[in-house]
Amino acid sequence: MLQQLNRFWHITVLEREHGLVETQTHYLDPLYEIQSHVIAHGIKYRVENVWVEVMRTPTGKDKAGTWRLDSLRGLIAYKGKGVAKQVLQATAFDESGLWFGMILEGIKALRQARVFLWERANIDPSSFVSLIEKDVKNSCIYFTQPDSIQSIIHPSQLKEQLRKDLLFARYRYCFLVQEGQLEKINTKVMDSYHEMYLSLCFEDQKVCDVHGGIQRAPHDICFNAKTVLQHLKGKKLPGVSSEWEKKMIGPDSCVHLADMVRESVDSIQYWHHIRKTIYNDVDNYMHCIP
Repeated sequence: MLQQLNRFWHITVLEREHGLVETQTHYLDPLYEIQSHVIAHGIKYRVENVWVEVMRTPTGKDKAGTWRLDSLRGLIAYKGKGVAKQVLQATAFDESGLWFGMILEGIKALRQARVFLWERANIDPSSFVSLIEKDVKNSCIYFTQPDSIQSIIHPSQLKEQLRKDLLFARYRYCFLVQEGQLEKINTKVMDSYHEMYLSLCFEDQKVCDVHGGIQRAPHDICFNAKTVLQHLKGKKLPGVSSEWEKKMIGPDSCVHLADMVRESVDSIQYWHHIRKTIYNDVDNYMHCIP
């Protein structure tokens, strides 16, 4: 049985010519190495091109190659659930099950780069405030503050950071290990604005211990959000998401911590799947490592 698993993601947003941006999501684990690309209009969020490069698979290079997802052309990458549905349909044939999450990671990162694009295009961000307010109001502890939406119009990033083509970067790491009857997952996220960690311990698929915190954030109030993690104790994960999302998403929380919990849930499901379907024992796992 596979006793441990490492997973890595590197997400970047790069400025390209003619008002376009490219998001790249590079993923690695012992089985796969894959990179997704999304080319989009930096201001209108209209997707111009999407392709996925598969460089390494558990069955060798016969399943590697490049696939273009032309059905996603014209997608407006700022429509919430509608985007996820279209990406899911476009990637339904992917045997690894990884493309869907990778492309969504890239689309989500587009929003983190918007203030730099607005400045370079001499766009008044006040025209976007109503759209952004609808999207983020009361979504986390920071956006409960009366002046939080106005901070989008006068973002501190423009004063604190100097950026050229690389507009945003995020690294995410997930390490899973089995110790007897316990399954432990450690997740770490570091990006251009945040640094945080999450440790979950499972017994019989229920959370028996949880630790986490925010080590770097753009606003002081963000550090108070970590207390919501204690609501996870005793919850069954994977399970019905509404059982824990009600506490993890909202005015006392942090959307990035909630994303880390989701990633932990996805990772443990992925771990269980590959242990059943690909690795039958530790020997097979070690055989795959050069």
